[in-house]
Amino acid sequence: MPGRSAIRTIRRDAAVELTAAKREELLDLARRFGKGRRTYVDTYWQPKFLTAVCDPRLRIVQSQRIAGWLSPDLSAHQNKVCLESSLAILRSSWSTAFATARRVVLLDRRWDGDRDWALATLRSVGAIQECLTTPLRRSTRRQRRLRRLVLRARGRKPRDGGKFWFEIDCNLYRPFYRSAGHFRGAWLAVTGTRRGRRIAVPLAGSSLQMFASRTRRRDSRPNVRVVVGERVVFYVAEWVPCERRPEGRTIGVDKGMNTLLVASDGAVDSAKAFGRDASRQLEEIINTSARRRNRL
Repeated sequence: MPGRSAIRTIRRDAAVELTAAKREELLDLARRFGKGRRTYVDTYWQPKFLTAVCDPRLRIVQSQRIAGWLSPDLSAHQNKVCLESSLAILRSSWSTAFATARRVVLLDRRWDGDRDWALATLRSVGAIQECLTTPLRRSTRRQRRLRRLVLRARGRKPRDGGKFWFEIDCNLYRPFYRSAGHFRGAWLAVTGTRRGRRIAVPLAGSSLQMFASRTRRRDSRPNVRVVVGERVVFYVAEWVPCERRPEGRTIGVDKGMNTLLVASDGAVDSAKAFGRDASRQLEEIINTSARRRNRL
């Protein structure tokens, strides 16, 4: 559709000349950010913070600045970026839970009587928070039912899974180019844990275009995700325009276990399910095959 955009991720590796000492500094910084993210996720995980977490104005960041940052291992600005990363993780968790709940409500016949109410509630963050936080003795049966569905779909708190990474904004890094000396080429100076000192990281390749300002202002350079593994890798997300196909229709297809396939063109009423109770039927096929193998 004209005017719409999609996100594309650009990857850039650190040069092989990156020293072990600098990699260790980046790894220490990633560990500190990881610890800070866990603290902020644990603090704002509860449903009572849903509206504040999903507020696009991020007023929760200003409130936390006034109350005091929660990660003493990071500077004030690093805390700010760390909190913003944590809020993005929490928003993604809630978004996934709402999408899963919508699919269940659409496809499960047991929701036939309350389907319209449930779908309308899932479209409003405020209505969902009211449903999740109303005391059980004062909530209705359908509110309790939807609460169980959303919380079950949300699952456990997200964790990093053993990966070490952190995000930095335009105030926490500076791209520059060295045209003389032994280490000529593109570099990225990252604010580390030592006050007044940045970690200068050599980059593979000579271009700095991916770190360039989107509006030619220094304070509008893109955020960068730094992943520290066997290699140190930098990721930048950018918006690219999407063009609508001149003819035909576009549908989305979701593959699951209880229902094999669900197709929709984006409208709620257009969702069609194919292969209901697929998990039960697949289990019967697997058991039958196992019995035949045992006989052989």
